[in-house]
Amino acid sequence: MTTKRPLSNSSLAGGLPSDPASVSRPLDSRQLKKTKVDNASGQDSQETLIPDPVYEEIRSAINIKKALNSISKLRQLGYCPTKVHKFRQQFGLDNEDDSHDGSFTDPNVRNPEERFRTRDLANQAILDDLKDVCKDIKDLSASHACGSLEYGTFDLRITRPGCEYTSKGWCYSREIEGLLHDWFEHSAISGYGDMHSLETKVDCEVRNAREIPASEFEVTPALLQYIQNLWREHFLPRSVRAEPYKIHLYGPGGHFKSHRDTPETGLVGTFLVGLGDTSSASTGHFRIGNEMLKAHTGSWVAFHPDVPHEITKLEDGYRAVVAFKIFRAENDSEDTLPAELQARMKTILDQIPAPFGLFTTHQYSIGTTSLNGFDALLSAYARSRHDTQAHMLPVVTKFYGEAFFEQQSEDEEHVAISHVYPFTGAHVDILLNKNAVQAKKEVQWLDELSEIPFYTWDLKASSEVWQEDYPEGVGYTGNEADSSREDSIYLSYAILFLPRTSK
Repeated sequence: MTTKRPLSNSSLAGGLPSDPASVSRPLDSRQLKKTKVDNASGQDSQETLIPDPVYEEIRSAINIKKALNSISKLRQLGYCPTKVHKFRQQFGLDNEDDSHDGSFTDPNVRNPEERFRTRDLANQAILDDLKDVCKDIKDLSASHACGSLEYGTFDLRITRPGCEYTSKGWCYSREIEGLLHDWFEHSAISGYGDMHSLETKVDCEVRNAREIPASEFEVTPALLQYIQNLWREHFLPRSVRAEPYKIHLYGPGGHFKSHRDTPETGLVGTFLVGLGDTSSASTGHFRIGNEMLKAHTGSWVAFHPDVPHEITKLEDGYRAVVAFKIFRAENDSEDTLPAELQARMKTILDQIPAPFGLFTTHQYSIGTTSLNGFDALLSAYARSRHDTQAHMLPVVTKFYGEAFFEQQSEDEEHVAISHVYPFTGAHVDILLNKNAVQAKKEVQWLDELSEIPFYTWDLKASSEVWQEDYPEGVGYTGNEADSSREDSIYLSYAILFLPRTSK
């Protein structure tokens, strides 16, 4: 007998889990005749269309993580045919008829997916057409944008002892490169956010870097406005404000394992401006998507905070960037979407009858009320569809799969089960037994719903995975972690479409 190892949710998430909403059990070494996958993907939905109730008590990130670990106590809202179909495809099970996808609550029922599989495959094929829409709006769907500042727009003053520097109009590369060593030696050691323990840690195996905080350097309002304008040209939301964050420095041996920037309420992006790069690597050390970038003076790169990126190990030399946080401005009236793109999306999605759910392509912190990039198109479509009522709510997807190959006995079945659970703030309180009576009233309308299919056309982007036994520092690292803030954890979001005739 041979056994294949199924694709784990951590692979689906690009090996970069940042969402504590998933739990993966290790392979059972006592049962080598079969392979198991038991994962849970955290998906948290936004509440712009119909907001999640706001409670007076602030939930800490630790409490949210605790609630996620008890997610199975909640009533199942639906299932994810996309995940089930991907699992079946990988292990050649599409021609088998002994699998079930979790849309039935009785695990002993044979072939329960037959009731929905034809419909779900047809709907998934429709959704896959959205990939073409994404390709045609590169500025909204791309992982990042990069370029160079115009000459004369870069003023910088550093006041940290040992790093004093002042420029007017431009930071000249030769001058900066001669200062990088001294700046590095006089800067503070950088930490990283461990999203499992929700602590900021220092570990050179995960991150080996130095930093200068925003309190020890200054930039001009004109530069901040310029950065805001550059963001507006490439991303949604367009109405944003830029805030200085830190100067990041790396020296010989420096690196930062792949990570996502720590989420917080209103944060929509990161904008990095290069100060100088004396490393010998011709392609640079900043990896994002399929691109490697150097930190040349005046170069810039921008991206949403949930986009994975890393600093590969410097063999020699130094590199430095100024980091800015990009926050959503209160006035987002500038976010107008091209009518042609909305029409194409409407033509595609109108073919899918309600009820159904769509996972967003980005992940967000709890309490988020507006979407970024391509998700903004989804939100606009949801508001415009007249035959449905759209809700944005946090959800957790839990997946379990078994696949058998050769010599399987008659009582062994291929299994692919997915469960989607709601995870609003009210559900957190229910799981923690806090404000439970009021919380149950707030989400009582969800108790009437079940067997709702939740689709995605990009499972890798929309799924987030947390595993109990995952190497520290891999994919869980932001710049800092704050266990007292409920918005310091990434969660995925889904938009739920219900028929307007439903109560």
